[in-house]
Amino acid sequence: MKKRLVFAAIGLAYAFVYGFWTMLITGGGHGNFLWLMLFFVAYLAGLFFPIVGFIVADLRPLWAKSTGIAILAVNLFLTVLHFATLGEEGTKDLAESWDRSSTGFMVASVIHIFPAALLLALVCRSFLLEEQVSETIDLQ
Repeated sequence: MKKRLVFAAIGLAYAFVYGFWTMLITGGGHGNFLWLMLFFVAYLAGLFFPIVGFIVADLRPLWAKSTGIAILAVNLFLTVLHFATLGEEGTKDLAESWDRSSTGFMVASVIHIFPAALLLALVCRSFLLEEQVSETIDLQ
């Protein structure tokens, strides 16, 4: 349990840094709110990080793997949904972000999407490997 609490604290610290970074790339509220809305919607106002830290600290229990997969999948779904449903005004925000700094836009996109996608892949891999190990043990 101590390890889970440490990972949750690391996730909380990351949420603070990430939240401030998100506000900075939106111009402190004087730009578009694309990334800030993503922080509040897909990342549950930062609560996502301590929760995921608590869960992924130890992936041995089945509940941790299945909960981790569900939370990470919902996060990726909300992220994709956020970009897919931007509409005309949102498309303008995307274009302005790209025009302001295409490199910055790509970095922000990768920082938002890559960690959750990587964690989801690792948790799914862990889940599948456990299934293979248990099948091997059952066969012997």
